[in-house]
This record gives sequence, C-alpha cells and structure tokens, in this order.
Amino acid sequence: MVMNRSVIVILAFVISPMTLAAVPGSPKDTLKPAPISRDLERTKMALRMPAPQRLDALKTRGDRSFDDLVALAKNNKVSLSLRWKAVTALGRIFPLKSKTVLKEFTYSKEWYLRNAGLVALKVAYEPMALQAALRLVDDKALVVRTAAVQMIEEIGSREDARKLWAAINHPRNFRKKKSLWIRPHIMRTLAKFGQRGDELKFASFINDRDPKVQLWSLFAIEKITGSQNRNKGLSFKQRKQKWTSWARKQKTASTSL
Repeated sequence: MVMNRSVIVILAFVISPMTLAAVPGSPKDTLKPAPISRDLERTKMALRMPAPQRLDALKTRGDRSFDDLVALAKNNKVSLSLRWKAVTALGRIFPLKSKTVLKEFTYSKEWYLRNAGLVALKVAYEPMALQAALRLVDDKALVVRTAAVQMIEEIGSREDARKLWAAINHPRNFRKKKSLWIRPHIMRTLAKFGQRGDELKFASFINDRDPKVQLWSLFAIEKITGSQNRNKGLSFKQRKQKWTSWARKQKTASTSL
C-alpha cells in the first residue's frame, strides 16, 4: 500500500520516536494516523475564529502555532476551509519562516493548496510569489491560473507579462472554443504593461470572440497612443472599426517595404 505523502508528513509530526520504534519494520506494515493532539485541537479552534481574533490567538502560542499550522495544512482529513486558513495564516504570522513551506504548497497535487500557497507567499515574500505565479500561469486548474495572472498584474513587470501573450490563446484557456474568464484578466494585465510597439499585438484582439478581451485590447491601444480623449465621442463599434482599419493599413505598409 502506497501512502499519500501528506499523510506521511502528518505521521512524522504527531507520532513520537518511541511510538515509531515499536512499529515492525516490514514493508507490508502500515501506520495508522494518530489522533490529533490537544495542541492541534487548540489551533483548529483558533482557525475557526474571525480573522483578527484568529491571528491574535495563533500569535500568542508562538512557534508552536507554526508546527501546528503546517501539520493541519498537510492533513487531508481536515476540512478544506481549515487547511486554507492554516496556509494563509502561515504567511501572515510567520512570513520569513514559512516561505519555503509555502513554496512547497504551490507544487501540491491539490489545486486549493497550490492556490492558498500562492496567496500566502504574496504576503510572506513577494519575489518568491512572483516566481510561483509565472509557473502557475500554466497550471491545470483554472482558478490557480487566474490567481497567478492577477498576481503578475499586481506585483509583476512588463518582462514578467511577456509570457501572457502565449497564454491568452492557449487551448487550456478555452472550453469548447468558448473563451474562459481568465482571458480578460490576461488582456487587462497585458494592457497595464503595454508600451509603444505593442499596438499591432493588441489590434489583433479587437475582434476577439470575447467582448471583454476586445474592450481591454482597445483600452491598451488608446492608452499607448494617448487617444482616449479623442475617441470619447465614438461608440464601441466605431472605435473597433477605426483601429481595425488602422491595423490593416499598418500591415499593408509593412509588407510593401
């Protein structure tokens, strides 16, 4: 029987060396999870409190809270809500101490732990959070990918956003050829970091099937060219026509050179 890694971690935390010594060494032997200790029960009770009281209660227990929070977060017998709160509490209460274990959570097999780890890392250590976000843009879970894009928008740079040009039209961001909600988030992030020279890239999305992607691509072009005020009197359709025509002329001019 192959034991789940998270169960093994919990066993290592809650079983004493004396108990382990009493277990036969045969590979066929299995270890049953020990019951959650009183200390872990106290931590669980603290996690059920409203946010301000929760953090205060955990802080008063000092480093004991750190070990308890890690143990609870890795225990797949604990509710998802408490595991999420345990991970995010680690980032707030123990930012420097927790950054390595939070990075570990971003590699979890469970999407909600990858998401929680990313959220907590942003509080604990932004450079590591940004590295994780750039990786999780390609995550298999839509919620995790969306959180990663939003993090790049908040703490990233133009260089970081470059990866999103490939992501916006990746098949994983469509379902049955229908645009998923992440694509407008991607285009909004690209618009934030758009600069001179990106106009034709954005123009290629003016007639995208997703209206929100269209909107953010137009916003980006007008921001880059400084034409927001000049286009105030135009309807959305007229603005689309204007920039579609402009992009066509630009492409024609470049091919004739």
